[in-house]
Amino acid sequence: MTKFNFKNFAILSLIALTMISCGKISNQATQTSTVTGTETFTNNLGLKQDMNGLYPRDLKMFDNPKLRERLKNLIGDENYAFFQKNWNVEVPIQCNEEMLIAKACKQHDCDKTKFILVYDFKKNNLAYGVRQGGQAKQFSENGYTPSAIKKDL
Repeated sequence: MTKFNFKNFAILSLIALTMISCGKISNQATQTSTVTGTETFTNNLGLKQDMNGLYPRDLKMFDNPKLRERLKNLIGDENYAFFQKNWNVEVPIQCNEEMLIAKACKQHDCDKTKFILVYDFKKNNLAYGVRQGGQAKQFSENGYTPSAIKKDL
């Protein structure tokens, strides 16, 4: 008859628990997480650090209902309608481990009507800027306007 060995039981239990918890963590991470060093930042907006150089329209970035909802709440219905109608000519997304920056302008009117959307991965903060008719407006969820918006408008 085999003698019960508590030490082996404890080791096997720890291995099993580790494998189970790693499975749960990796499932959560696939929902869109951003990993920087040892820190992991998760968002439900579909925004990832590997979007650098891609175009928002090609990624269907604004089809994500969570991003649309947050952007609408941030800028209001009237500004959102203007954004949807005039976000025409895009430039590739700029992205690093901290921020994602998407820019566009109104077709045939880029000098007067342009947009910038900045998402801070670490702060989970969405910021938006628009130049319309020579006037710049800035919006931010936490009151902090990234320098990219100030510089670009």
